[in-house]
Amino acid sequence: MTIATATRPTTKSVRTATGAGAEMKTIHSAFRRELRLAPALLRSVEHGDRLRAAIVATHLDIIDRFLHHHHTIEDDMLWPKLLERVPVEIAPVVELMETQHETVAVLLERTVELRAAWRTDADAARAAKLADIYANLHEALVEHLDAEETHVMPLVEQCITHREWAKIGKTAQRSTPLKDGPRTLGMLAYDGDPQVMREMLGAVPAPMRGFVLKMGRRAYAKHANRVYGTPTP
Repeated sequence: MTIATATRPTTKSVRTATGAGAEMKTIHSAFRRELRLAPALLRSVEHGDRLRAAIVATHLDIIDRFLHHHHTIEDDMLWPKLLERVPVEIAPVVELMETQHETVAVLLERTVELRAAWRTDADAARAAKLADIYANLHEALVEHLDAEETHVMPLVEQCITHREWAKIGKTAQRSTPLKDGPRTLGMLAYDGDPQVMREMLGAVPAPMRGFVLKMGRRAYAKHANRVYGTPTP
């Protein structure tokens, strides 16, 4: 793919989303980490330990909702603009992205019913099946995220405006369930660049961003300690 012919906004005063790639890599890093850890986490739960199964199942439910929400925002707000502005450049990627999204969606659907049943009985055989699904999900998602970062984000940085990218970020923040907000933010901030994280908090007044990030990190550390047995998984 060449990005040389990408259609940029015509007004010279309009900034493009030059930091979008770094922000997306921050989000993707959280998905890579949590889903990489998921299979071992599932296998670590002893047969019949329903309390522990409920903790792990709740954690995985948060990750799954976050991933589904992330893909929905992309499908609704990002892809239509790319298809409109750089149809030639994006065309070779569309089929690949759609196929990968579908693969991820199918795997996520398989986890829902199985995870709900495991939450109630903590059956070791069921946990093993879930672990295998999450291993496949991690593999499929990493392939998708790598392709998106390589082929899509350079186009985003050239032909999506800073204001449009900020709007996407604000929509994602505001549509995130309140109960998930602090933990999800901390999940991103865990190994995210502080400056990138501040840029991502565009809907938060600048003087408050440091405080919000601190609270998010605390929320995730508490959550991780409960799930993994350490605040630094």
